[in-house]
Amino acid sequence: MATTADDPLRSHLDQFEKALRDAYAQGWADCFAALQGALEAVRAPSSLSSHAPGRSKPKSSPTEGEASGLKQTPRGVTGKLVEEIFRDSAPRPISQLEIIRAAETRDGTKLAYTTLRRMIDQLVTAGKVEQIPGTKTWRYLPRQVIGGGDPGGEAPGSLEPLESMAAE
Repeated sequence: MATTADDPLRSHLDQFEKALRDAYAQGWADCFAALQGALEAVRAPSSLSSHAPGRSKPKSSPTEGEASGLKQTPRGVTGKLVEEIFRDSAPRPISQLEIIRAAETRDGTKLAYTTLRRMIDQLVTAGKVEQIPGTKTWRYLPRQVIGGGDPGGEAPGSLEPLESMAAE
């Protein structure tokens, strides 16, 4: 008699387990379908994928660039802007973040850290800016004309940094 009572219970348990397995499988199927839909929405158009892999860049529509307000500054303008910011802050040393904020408040230019660092490195190489030892700040090196001569040349009277005058 014990076997007859176990048969309906066993069949209910089997039905329950089957329902759980089906629901689990359906949940995964729904999950994969949602992922597939998301991937289809993100996938690049075929016109862009005809280029070499890893080389194609998605083209932005003119409305996207206008909406975000981002534009690329012309060549050389960024360097002049950064140098002006250093000159205006002299003799106080300033950090990269302060330069970025100053450029944005001055004329709305948004500078990337990498671009800014390249500009700072160029100014350091040109001897117009120096890094404060032990910090991540730089200061503008003012130049003075000594004598009555040639600004920028090697002759007496050329432009020289103030620190070299102090060493003499």
